[in-house]
Amino acid sequence: QYLTYSKCYPFSDRSERNTYKYFWQRSHLLSRKSGVYGLIKQGGITSDKGMEDMRPTYYKELTQLFTFVNEKNLFEADHNVKFVMSVFRKGKDKVQFNYIDSLYHPITIDRCMKASIFDQYPGKKDNVGKFNLQGHPDRIISYNEKKLKDLTHLTDLSENEYLLMPLPSVYGNPEFKVIKKAIDANMHLGDNQFYWTKLCDENAAQKNGFIDIWAKQTKKLSTAVLTGPNIYVGTPFYKTPNPSCKNNSDYSAVDLNEISADYFPSTKYKLTKKGCTADLYKSPEINKFRIIARKQVSVTGSRTLSSAIYPPGVVHIDGAVSMCFSHDKETLYIQGLCNSIIYDYYSRSLSTGNLNKSFWEMLPLFNSEILENEILLRTLRLNCLSNHYSELWDAIWTNKMKSSPSLKHYKLPIANNKLNSVWDWNSPIRGHLEREQTLCEVDALVAMIIGFSKNDLLKLYRSQFGALQKKFKDLPGQVEEDSFPRAKIMEEAYDMFLDHFGVTEEQVVAGYFQEEQKAEAA
Repeated sequence: QYLTYSKCYPFSDRSERNTYKYFWQRSHLLSRKSGVYGLIKQGGITSDKGMEDMRPTYYKELTQLFTFVNEKNLFEADHNVKFVMSVFRKGKDKVQFNYIDSLYHPITIDRCMKASIFDQYPGKKDNVGKFNLQGHPDRIISYNEKKLKDLTHLTDLSENEYLLMPLPSVYGNPEFKVIKKAIDANMHLGDNQFYWTKLCDENAAQKNGFIDIWAKQTKKLSTAVLTGPNIYVGTPFYKTPNPSCKNNSDYSAVDLNEISADYFPSTKYKLTKKGCTADLYKSPEINKFRIIARKQVSVTGSRTLSSAIYPPGVVHIDGAVSMCFSHDKETLYIQGLCNSIIYDYYSRSLSTGNLNKSFWEMLPLFNSEILENEILLRTLRLNCLSNHYSELWDAIWTNKMKSSPSLKHYKLPIANNKLNSVWDWNSPIRGHLEREQTLCEVDALVAMIIGFSKNDLLKLYRSQFGALQKKFKDLPGQVEEDSFPRAKIMEEAYDMFLDHFGVTEEQVVAGYFQEEQKAEAA
């Protein structure tokens, strides 16, 4: 066996492609003697643009693929840099290779081969918050021609172009189940017409006199210009810029229990008179309730998909994107799906940290007539934090929502059965722990809509959201009163909805809540 190793540091795009191709050609020359060759290199062949012409030969001859994150400093590079170890065999007659992603040490490969399927599925962090080196057979994803063809359904490629398919970052088979749900979905967001925009270029808009720096609180929504830190998961009023705001970390958190009924957060920028008359900001869709989300995201943070509903007239810089659908109910429902860790995982695995329009178009759209009101109610209570949302509340509210159950772990200040169609200050959920509990209920609901088991939901959380667990101290062995037991609350929420709707987990996994399957059964 011959192995080619290169200590490579960041290159320009052209230089990096040439470097890959040099080592690729050299490996081919070496492999003539044995038929087996390997390559260790910074990631790129299976993901970067400009590498498509190398993938057909790469996939055909590939037998093993391992991706390392440099947290253990195995390579002389930054700790976030990813390295790929590929093993090939010439003369293979079909596409077939094993893939293990997010490795921190080679010992995990051996442990994946030897571990029992009945062992606990390991997350990225262990019980004390350190990078996990344990293995599990479910970490090994077996790729073949069919799986690559399936993945093309999430891109612009046809099935015949499967050898050009970039590989998503997938931790193991439980996570691949989530990807498969997106592949098999009957509908995707791109099947519906929706308005999408990244609005004003932050630098160009200032240069052209359309926006100006302004860190003062205003009730005039028509001049507010949002930036990324204003937005978080289901939270439109997350942070406000400090006076003389210098960067994205120079913001302060909003105490939702202290805001007035007509509150709107301060924004770093405001529209000028010239900006208010610009064609870009006069689109009729701007005057609808919209989802606004951060565009550039961290795929390793506590949460990746940060989005919320904003009232008509609000604009934003191109560090965020916004979208709306034909009806407010549809917009609100999709925002509810985006609140879940399942859709958060889609943003981690199917994006490159850039939530552009093609990412949104590939997102699956699961409908459930039974669970729709459950999603809508929680999305209303998380987002409608001031009277700027009273019109939306009145349009979406239905008395059926009064019968919705809620967990008692953190008691809501006003129960669902006490709400009505008229918004008031007590209508939304404002407390931090109560809001997190509500998000856990949404996690359970979305899992049930797509036919995901309770165990699969918890596996996804444990394996993919280590930073979230650490942030809320949701790890075994920590002081209970300082913790938010998210896994426990998601489990309780799942059981609560099973009991409320009188169904079994087996029925849920079989697709009980998916309208298409229910229609076929009828």
